[in-house]
Amino acid sequence: MMSHELFIDELEKPDGTEPSLLNSSSSADDIEQDDEELLAISNVVVEVKNPPLRGSTEELEVVAQSGKTVTIALSPTQNSLIRTLKLGSRFPQTQFFSPVAVFRAPCFVSNVSRVGNGPEHESYLVDITVESG
Repeated sequence: MMSHELFIDELEKPDGTEPSLLNSSSSADDIEQDDEELLAISNVVVEVKNPPLRGSTEELEVVAQSGKTVTIALSPTQNSLIRTLKLGSRFPQTQFFSPVAVFRAPCFVSNVSRVGNGPEHESYLVDITVESG
């Protein structure tokens, strides 16, 4: 895993080359934190697979995150999305947004639950888990 010290050392090198945040041996896995947590994700863009919105993309707000799993809430009126985001569905190139980066990664729907009580009664909570590359 790369540390802040490595980056600072690289900035201080007098060889005249451009500093680089990632060295040639770094990978996306090296950037992740030790506990396998991703950057804080704020939004997810998925492609809708069912009519009437088939082929369109929907940007969804993340309501919670735990490690590589983000949770989104869907209104019961979002039928196409509910059918698209069924348990086990896989998405090869989902776009994820964080305050500092935008990236694409494969993911799958790892849990779907229906809210039973409260102001979001009848809404769906959908967990989307990013697959390791």
